[in-house]
Amino acid sequence: MTEHFHGVDAGERKTPVLACACGSWGCWPLLARITVTEDEIVWDSFGQPHRPARDYRGFGPFRFARAQYDAAVLRFESA
Repeated sequence: MTEHFHGVDAGERKTPVLACACGSWGCWPLLARITVTEDEIVWDSFGQPHRPARDYRGFGPFRFARAQYDAAVLRFESA
């Protein structure tokens, strides 16, 4: 899960950060570019593949302190 929320699985593509209510990442996901630095995680460049014309430029970027973000992902993995 940590690799996913660090954008590792996405390579040059965007990562699903929010899924449809059905729980499937492929069903109406909200995608974001995830940038990881030593001190922070940034989500930006949002998009939705089923609505490519929707403009998300005013949404984000969202910045997270790296230590808090990683701790939250670990708690999520443990649940």
